[in-house]
Amino acid sequence: MPVDALGVAWHACRDGPTDRAGRQAGLVPIQVAMHARVCSGQQVRWYRIVGCSTARLAHWDARWTFRQVDGVEPPNTAAARAVRPAVIWRTLRVGTQRSDGSRWVERILSVVTTCREQRRSVIQFLTDAVRAAWTGQPVPARLPPPERLP
Repeated sequence: MPVDALGVAWHACRDGPTDRAGRQAGLVPIQVAMHARVCSGQQVRWYRIVGCSTARLAHWDARWTFRQVDGVEPPNTAAARAVRPAVIWRTLRVGTQRSDGSRWVERILSVVTTCREQRRSVIQFLTDAVRAAWTGQPVPARLPPPERLP
């Protein structure tokens, strides 16, 4: 499967001695195979598959930016890592029973993810937010000062 091969090739490029030229050469056959599959998706009778294939082709070059630019990861890698804790939580806890519980969970998980990405203390941020709410003070900034950004 081209998607599996893409993951293997990406990790080999990222973690191994492969340079940009090696990365580009190693990904060409995978890109060609994926392009053929996406194009074949436009030939089926199911409109959802046709729509998905058309959307993929519309942004095809942007999806492969990581081939040419160092530091750019394949699409969805960072996004998949960001939502993984929420998916695991939902699976283990069987979701929530009410919509207000769902809103609380999505907000707290958003705070946790943002704080971790910024290398900030989740407990300290939540403590500051609760203290500000109780005392009528402004809520703490969700973005740290520029000198603290990773």
